[in-house]
Amino acid sequence: MCFSLVVQLENEQRCQQEIEDIKHVLESGSITYDPAKLKFSEEAIEEQKHCVRIADEKVALATQTYDLVSVFRFQKNPLHQEH
Repeated sequence: MCFSLVVQLENEQRCQQEIEDIKHVLESGSITYDPAKLKFSEEAIEEQKHCVRIADEKVALATQTYDLVSVFRFQKNPLHQEH
């Protein structure tokens, strides 16, 4: 499995666990609901930012690859070659 996919899945699991933990604490009544105080851990946020950076890099690489293939196809097409 691709490293970035593993990181993404682990981050999703961590975020889901944090959501469940927050739900349990709220249901127990030990804290009151205050959206300003309820947030993901810094570790989960940093991992999410890292996954976004990886995704951005993948998009950039895919775009470059597409451009290169387009140039290659253009050069191989006999209709576009100069005689």
